Amino acid sequence: MSKTIELPDGTPHTFTDAELERGEAMMARLREVEAALVDDTGQTAYSEQLLPCPFCGGRAWIQYWPYPDDMGYEARVVCGGCHVSTSRDYQSGRTTYLPTGEDITRLLAIEKAIQTWNRRA
Repeated sequence: MSKTIELPDGTPHTFTDAELERGEAMMARLREVEAALVDDTGQTAYSEQLLPCPFCGGRAWIQYWPYPDDMGYEARVVCGGCHVSTSRDYQSGRTTYLPTGEDITRLLAIEKAIQTWNRRA
C-alpha cells in the first residue's frame, strides 16, 4: 500500500510503505533530538544529548542558521569554555520533508552536528 501526498510546493508525491516506515523511524529519532533541546533561541540551543567538551570539560551549545531561499540549514557545536567548535559543514543543501509534509531540515542538521561533537577520537 502506498500514500500520495501533496508536497509544500504543490506537487504530488507517492510514498511506498517502506518509505513511510523509514520516515516514521527517522521522525521518532528526530523527536528525541528536538525534545533534548533546551533554551532554543532560533539560532542557538543547548542539548541534553551533547557531551562535555573533550578539551576543557565545558558545556557546549549548538549554533544553527538557515540558508537563503530555504535551501537547507548549517549547524555546528561550540564549547562555551574554550570556544573550540566543529566545522560548519553540516548542511542539507536542500529542504527535506517527511511524507507528512513536515520540514525536518533543521533537525537533521542539528542531529549531524551533535553526532560529530559526541564522536571521540
